[in-house]
Amino acid sequence: MDPASNAPLSALPELLLPAGSFESALAAIEGGADALYFGFADFSARKQARNLDRLEYRRLLRHAGERGVKLYAALNTVLLERELEQVAGLLVFLSRFPPDAIIVQDWGLARLARERFPALVLHASTQMAVRTPQAARLAARLGIRRVVLPRESSLADLRRFTDEVPELEFEVFVHGALCYSFSGLCLASGLLVGRSGNRGECAQVCRSRYEWEASSGMPAYPFSCRDLNLTRRLEALARAGAASFKVEGRMKAPEYGFAVARLYRGILDRLKGAIVSDEELAARAAAADLAFARSPTEAWFSARGGEKLIDPVFPGHRGVHAGKILALRGGSIVADI
Repeated sequence: MDPASNAPLSALPELLLPAGSFESALAAIEGGADALYFGFADFSARKQARNLDRLEYRRLLRHAGERGVKLYAALNTVLLERELEQVAGLLVFLSRFPPDAIIVQDWGLARLARERFPALVLHASTQMAVRTPQAARLAARLGIRRVVLPRESSLADLRRFTDEVPELEFEVFVHGALCYSFSGLCLASGLLVGRSGNRGECAQVCRSRYEWEASSGMPAYPFSCRDLNLTRRLEALARAGAASFKVEGRMKAPEYGFAVARLYRGILDRLKGAIVSDEELAARAAAADLAFARSPTEAWFSARGGEKLIDPVFPGHRGVHAGKILALRGGSIVADI
């Protein structure tokens, strides 16, 4: 834990987990999530995730409500004018079966929802790129209640937002994949392969291996970001006024949501005064790494330019350390485990 202060916390931020499928939603709830964010097949920044259909959403709405878990529906892509009728139909459905909030990227969609469906609660997606208190106040005038801060926000940035715009809630990413582009507003996938990240179709070209001339000295994965891990910084973020701790991962398996929720739930329970041993937290951290882990970074938490952002050697799941190979003997491996 971050030894920010010994004074008791008056309230803790919610623990917000991804629900890329109905099964992932159930796993995250079992792991201890306070809230879930999910998408439908359309207008979701993760169109390649399993996502939910409308029947699954209504089942999840009932299940989550019985357990006191909040649901946030992500309609977080840029819209085309020809899609307005379709998105309006989805808003009609959500107004009949309302989640706790909808997450929007498109400023026009925010205005449409506020004017036509005023009962729906609005959160500004990180891709809305609310990077200053002035922008946050503009969002508030549009009826936004919470801003998901860009991943490149620091602890000092959070303090500035909560001090200068106290009427809004602020949500911060604490775990999971980082985007090479500021606020996730990347054009590379759309320009190179015709799949726009701002339309939910990112091909993750940043994770690709690049070949260079032998003399260039360039790494194989020059754009592949490490994964965010702020397990040691939750107390400082809570004291700075964060309303919600967000975990990335709608493309990941249910095991990931369960394990990461368990890890962060344990840390938050300890901050609340519960007895959670170091050994227990270490076991939960190992389980989370086993489910999925890239090399970790605290990114922009305290470093203005970012801290150890790129892993130039390996772009995906590293697994966990199992031992060290000492020798190869014939068809056998000698290892120290």
